[in-house]
Amino acid sequence: METTGSIILLGLALILFVGAGILALRSLRWTDQRRPWLLMGIALFSLAMLAGLLLVQQASHDQTKGPSLAVSGLMVIAGGLICAGLYFLEIQFASNARSNTVTQKILERYSFSFENAPHLQVIKDPQGTYLAANAAYARLLGKNSQELIGESDFNFFPRSQAISFHQEDEKAITTGNVQIQDEKIRGIEGIRWFRLIRVPLKDSLNSMIGVLTSGYDITAQKLAEAALFEWNRGLSILQKAELALEEPKETESVQKAILEWAGELGESTHVGLWLIIPEQSMAILKAGSGKLGSLVDTKLRPGKGIAWKVWESGQPIIIKDYQNWPDRGHWALETGLHSGIGIPVKVNDVATTVLTLFHEESGVTYPDERVSLLGIFARIAASRLNFIKKLDFLQRDLSEHQANFSKLQYRSGLDHAFALIAAQFISLDPQKIDEGIQQALVSIVEKTGIDSCSLNLFPRNTYTKIQQALKYTSESIELSSLSPTFTRQSFGWCLDRLNQFEVIYIPSLANLGPEEQPAKAFLQSGSIQTFVAVPLISNRMVLGFLALEARKAERRFSPEILAMLRVGADIFVNVLQRKWMALDTYETQEQTTQQIKVLEQRSRESSLIAEMGDLLQACRTADEAYPIITRYIQQLIPLGSGALYMIQHAQDPAERVATWGSLPPSPLETELLPNECWALRRGRIYVVKNPATDPICGHVKDPNDVGYMCVPLIAQGLAIGILHLRQNQAKLEYSRDSQQLAVKTGEFASMALTNLKLRDELRSQAIRDPLTGLFNRRYMEETLEREVRRAHRHGTTVGVLMFDIDKMKPINDKLGHDAGDLLLRSLGEELLRLFRSEDVACRYGGDEFTIVLPEASLADAWRRAEQLRESVKGLNPLYEGKKLGPITLSIGVAAYPDHGPTAEALLLASDAASYAAKSEGGDRIMVGHRDEG
Repeated sequence: METTGSIILLGLALILFVGAGILALRSLRWTDQRRPWLLMGIALFSLAMLAGLLLVQQASHDQTKGPSLAVSGLMVIAGGLICAGLYFLEIQFASNARSNTVTQKILERYSFSFENAPHLQVIKDPQGTYLAANAAYARLLGKNSQELIGESDFNFFPRSQAISFHQEDEKAITTGNVQIQDEKIRGIEGIRWFRLIRVPLKDSLNSMIGVLTSGYDITAQKLAEAALFEWNRGLSILQKAELALEEPKETESVQKAILEWAGELGESTHVGLWLIIPEQSMAILKAGSGKLGSLVDTKLRPGKGIAWKVWESGQPIIIKDYQNWPDRGHWALETGLHSGIGIPVKVNDVATTVLTLFHEESGVTYPDERVSLLGIFARIAASRLNFIKKLDFLQRDLSEHQANFSKLQYRSGLDHAFALIAAQFISLDPQKIDEGIQQALVSIVEKTGIDSCSLNLFPRNTYTKIQQALKYTSESIELSSLSPTFTRQSFGWCLDRLNQFEVIYIPSLANLGPEEQPAKAFLQSGSIQTFVAVPLISNRMVLGFLALEARKAERRFSPEILAMLRVGADIFVNVLQRKWMALDTYETQEQTTQQIKVLEQRSRESSLIAEMGDLLQACRTADEAYPIITRYIQQLIPLGSGALYMIQHAQDPAERVATWGSLPPSPLETELLPNECWALRRGRIYVVKNPATDPICGHVKDPNDVGYMCVPLIAQGLAIGILHLRQNQAKLEYSRDSQQLAVKTGEFASMALTNLKLRDELRSQAIRDPLTGLFNRRYMEETLEREVRRAHRHGTTVGVLMFDIDKMKPINDKLGHDAGDLLLRSLGEELLRLFRSEDVACRYGGDEFTIVLPEASLADAWRRAEQLRESVKGLNPLYEGKKLGPITLSIGVAAYPDHGPTAEALLLASDAASYAAKSEGGDRIMVGHRDEG
């Protein structure tokens, strides 16, 4: 059995070795290297002869010489493997031969274009082996074309990129579709971008035999795209940054925003803002982020650090290795920052601040686009920093201007109306008060243009019961419900706010939220579109309200008008109190004696209050008023000690300005917060009868067994201070009369102190032109005379510019005076921007302006005049869609002492020069004739 198996296996081995030899000889036609394959064929035929010899021996039963069954099996397995391997090699050789044939045909057909193509071209077989490569591809790799034959991508490119190339080649071969891909390739000349187009190659049998890859250099396009992307990204950031920098109103917030947006624009987390102070030889880090955040207030010596170098050159500076830079700042070592850029932040072409951005890596480059964008951002930041610096001055001037404008707007309206109403009520017979109130309401309707004005009074002594009320309107006086829907549920929202002494102003029903639906329903029931309710307050009690209703269309009321309505409400309260006092007097005649005593007391109090009022009216400052107030309070309420606290600004603590009596507040009570006093928190007098049981105000630091009361000083609904009255003896109580007197005294004191404040404000208004916000002529003349005298004493100079607007009359004639006013306001704003705070810019009259320049020589005045002339040409205000510009000026220049020793001489010289400039055609500067005397 074993012999038979060996014979069979030997026969199979013989066949396999013969077949393998034939396959080896067949491969000779596919390769030029024939010797190895010829030797392999001879070796295989020799193995076949050996297998045949063993087969003969086995068949002749020569057991001693025949192989075993295992050896025969191994020969079969070896022959089969050799035969299979040679078969697959022949297939591969045949495929490669066909591929080479196709490649040769392609190269023969397109040999000239292939070799001389300016772009990359390479042909690969399915395994990725280079079959052909043109000169451009060879130059990319630093080889010649013949050296690349038989190589692959793995010999020249990073493994990850070579794998990617091979996968794309396989995709083209597998799908049979052209593949296009953009790749960044590193050659001997550096990194370049190429667009690779892979075209699958087929033989005559439509079999895939390789791929033709063409590469087009698109580096310039990619760089342009990157630059465009960088530019668009930067512009987007700049737009957001400019909007963001408009929000903050404080220097610290603006600096923080500048650091944040500069970091985003420059892709840096280590940003610094350096202030250069050359006169102090100092550069100081005012704000920083990242590693520069901990170095704020760091100072640099002149010439050291990128900040100084940027300031000296006035141009951006880029440092790629900051640590080894010879002029680096002393702080650089501890931060470990290596690359940086400095950008000058210029105001009026002068770099006062430097913006620096750093990176922890060395060699960081900044494209030109990013440097340009950072320069634009620096100009935005400079503008905002300069704006914040001037904001305080501008806000003060703007507030004064707005106040003047608002007063001009309603002075001829409500102001005049309330003045007439108050004058009428002074001498009005109490029996005719109702008629007078109705006439006053008619006047308010006429002056404001409102649809309805009414005075709604709650029943006396029961003002919280609002089912019925006395209602004065411009048409009638009636005792009825305020509205068919007037109920506690529908009108409670209004009553609650009135009881807090608030003015209710609803400009539109759309302003009401879900929680105010009852109010909306109430107003809709009366077809009311705008509603105003001003509380009528007397002795800290709400007597009713003055209501204005717009039904035809919505109306807007400024805060100033609402404040005046409060004043009007006080007038109505006073006249109603007169009426009620008269009624009470008539109803209580049987108590005449007691009333006389009360009246005598009231007379004494009124006399004292009148005396106090007269003295307060004569006061020039609040500091003069405080001793007067305390002196009369001791006479009016001689029951103990006390103190006067004043609130200078909203949200500030109230400061103690005066004390009196033998038991004044302790030194710990020199100031109090508004929320520490129950009177200020509630908006009305607060009395403590028993300190052991009643809540004590937080500002009372040493409570004892005596009571006290706190009286808030209210002016136009705002708390301006507090009267703190403290008893000297235990078990004494402040009577109701004392409390009312304290409240009344507080009201008089509040009014007087408020009048002092208003007087200061009116003085400021007296020296300003309401249209332009500039100083008026009178103030300028006084200032010029004072400056000339000062210049005479100290041997200095004074410059004067006088000018008017060219062609102002045609603008007024064609477009009207509103257009002329707009032009004058624009010019006034430009003058406030251009000139120093110590310069005096005034509107001399009409379209004439004068500017006083203290300590300015004639040359300085000429330079400032030229700056003014060029600057206003850029003004181009729009009026009803029409441009009013460009604006030109005829300017006359004079200076002390060149043109005379007096202010009058300077004005005459500059005026004559201005007239001469206009005669010459305008838009020019002329110097006045010198004083030959």
